[in-house]
Amino acid sequence: MCRNIKTLHNFKPPATEEENAATPPLHKGLCNDVTAALSIHGSSIAQATLADIARNSTRYDLRKDAIFWLAHVRGTDGAQVATSIMFGDANAKIREHALFAVSQSKSPRIANDLIRAANTDKDSHVRSQAWFWLAQKGFPESEAAINSALVTEKDQDVREQA
Repeated sequence: MCRNIKTLHNFKPPATEEENAATPPLHKGLCNDVTAALSIHGSSIAQATLADIARNSTRYDLRKDAIFWLAHVRGTDGAQVATSIMFGDANAKIREHALFAVSQSKSPRIANDLIRAANTDKDSHVRSQAWFWLAQKGFPESEAAINSALVTEKDQDVREQA
């Protein structure tokens, strides 16, 4: 299907052959619209499937979409899944996307989680983005945490973002 569209410039198929080959059977054939549909379906099975995609899919695009929809639509439970990914995933780009999604969620722990990520993530870019989103949200605890980071953070780029 996508092979017939190779003449378009900047066209990127939804997944490469390698990604499709490595994709768990449950995730094969999924497109990004499916993650949106799962997010608004009320069942616990939809929640579990979305969480599984967010945590385990080998397709970066599906993981990002699933994390986004979990944090934005699935309430506190979805935000908790996104938060666990923000702190536990090996991929820095996924952690960064998860912290963005959490920053836009309705989680009651946004400020604490962003401060924790800003202080502890091993990747300086992820830390700087955590400070950025914390500053954007304007929580009461943001100013003190940012002032502390200006003193304790060793990475110049992260300090500048804070």
